[in-house]
Amino acid sequence: MLKVMTFNLANYDDHDQWPERLQIIVDVIIDKQPDIISFQESRFNPDQPTTQSFYQCMGEQVLFSLNNRQQYIGCEILTQPVMYYARNEAPYYPLPSTLLTSGVEWEGLSIISKKHIVETGTRFLTIAQPSDTNKRSVKYIAFPLEDGSLFYVFDCHYSYELPNFNLNVKETIEYMKPFMGSPCLLMGDMNINAKNKEAYQPFVDGGYYDIWELLWPNDPGITAPFDDPQQRIDFIWANNTIPQSKIKFIELVAKKPVNNLYASDHYGLMTIIDY
Repeated sequence: MLKVMTFNLANYDDHDQWPERLQIIVDVIIDKQPDIISFQESRFNPDQPTTQSFYQCMGEQVLFSLNNRQQYIGCEILTQPVMYYARNEAPYYPLPSTLLTSGVEWEGLSIISKKHIVETGTRFLTIAQPSDTNKRSVKYIAFPLEDGSLFYVFDCHYSYELPNFNLNVKETIEYMKPFMGSPCLLMGDMNINAKNKEAYQPFVDGGYYDIWELLWPNDPGITAPFDDPQQRIDFIWANNTIPQSKIKFIELVAKKPVNNLYASDHYGLMTIIDY
């Protein structure tokens, strides 16, 4: 059984109590034992205390903390910086041509895998409406199955502005076309409520199905915000190469606070697939 989890980490510059939240996330991962975990909002700020200690982004800190508890030893992590922040200068820029002398701060996607990663790639997505100035991307990893074929897992973080979102979806579908003959999962924070069926219809037309909708059609599966959940904006999609009969389970994770503290401003999602 393949267990796959997605989790928005809620970057530590905008959401406080990261050391405590980090341990809650680690506890969830140890309890659920996913084979692959995709993170969004994996921030690296050289001035943040936990990064000062070991010079690690948030995703790397999760794996480091797991290793310190004798978990996920030897697992692999890939991180893709997506947007860089100019320090003590302009707000930020998409990708730097040179490193700033005052240090580099960035945010992106991280993927932890128990499976040996043999291939990876990233598509940087278009921002057409600048009211959402965050840079967006989709990143994938591939690992081999026993028969030598590859299984692909894509991690994404989309815009909350509908025109940008529509472009993000279109570009993702185009990016994934060469892989559609293989089993593919697409997961992450998509930022548009699932109630907007029209926005997500291109995925259905493109040969994907929503795993939550498949298994829990009468459950809204709301994932955010943590303190007053109203929307389902976190998803795991499967392509039609994965038979629906192989999808065994999906659940929300990190729904309850620990000592009045939530792990993130989103709930996580984990699915189990017979592969």
